[in-house]
Amino acid sequence: MDSNRVTKLAAAVGAAGAAAALGVGLFWPTTEDSTRYLGWRTGAEDHMPLRVVPEMTPDEHAEALIPTLGSESAEHRKLGREALFALLSPAVALGESTRETLALALAETHRLSSGTTKEELAERRDCIDLLVTTVKGDAARSYAEQVLAAGENADKEAVLSALVKPGALRGGTLYEMAYELTKTGDVPEHVKPAVIRKIRGKAAQEELMAFVRETTDKMALAEA
Repeated sequence: MDSNRVTKLAAAVGAAGAAAALGVGLFWPTTEDSTRYLGWRTGAEDHMPLRVVPEMTPDEHAEALIPTLGSESAEHRKLGREALFALLSPAVALGESTRETLALALAETHRLSSGTTKEELAERRDCIDLLVTTVKGDAARSYAEQVLAAGENADKEAVLSALVKPGALRGGTLYEMAYELTKTGDVPEHVKPAVIRKIRGKAAQEELMAFVRETTDKMALAEA
């Protein structure tokens, strides 16, 4: 499903709420004739032609999804995150205002998710991944630094894992804090080699050799 279709579905479900969804059923956008149909289908039944709907810009996509991130339904929040993963990439340029608003919404979702279930742990990780790898900006950087300074160890690991991905936030205090964590027991051994390599660059070789001599973690040795 392309990001335009996912965004429309996620925004509609998030705005209507669970009661409305149960009342009318989930509707999935279609693209048979985008100039004549709004794009809704329930089951196999096509609805009447409505109006021309122009293609959404990346900012409009993101803005439509922001309310979904704060839905009371875990499924609706998940749908919103999946739509953002489909929409955002290093090649997608969001406006600064949209970027910062989206980062604050993801940070709030992360704070409110207790992490007491497998689904909530995945939600917290998704929020951090989106903030660090695709949304970025000052608000995302600031929140990632807060997590590294005083967050749960699982969240610190999520930040470090996200930092080594292509297009992620780079440099500054965030890199300094991440590098310092590789010298502690707060994060698993196996995530450290990639972080050292990413941050230290050519200077990482000697440090990685020392790491290999000292660690007994098989996963870490494989990563080094």
